[in-house]
Amino acid sequence: MVDVSIAEAKAKLSEIVAAVEAGETHVITRRGKVVAKIVPADAHVVAPRSKLDIDALRGHIARLIDDGNPVADADDFLRRWKSEQRY
Repeated sequence: MVDVSIAEAKAKLSEIVAAVEAGETHVITRRGKVVAKIVPADAHVVAPRSKLDIDALRGHIARLIDDGNPVADADDFLRRWKSEQRY
């Protein structure tokens, strides 16, 4: 991993991209603090997510208490949480 300042990254962007294409990782810093990482495109593959068990989630939510009252409708509960940006 190679650390470079923003000023150096601006001046040597083509060289940095060539090095990254060759497999290197570069970290860009501002005043000594890491602000970005440049990695080869292959390194940015995200692992697939596991399937969500909706029925188990609905069952769990149905057992939760919302505002002191048992939740009657799990779908409504999820919609309300989403609209309130609580998850």
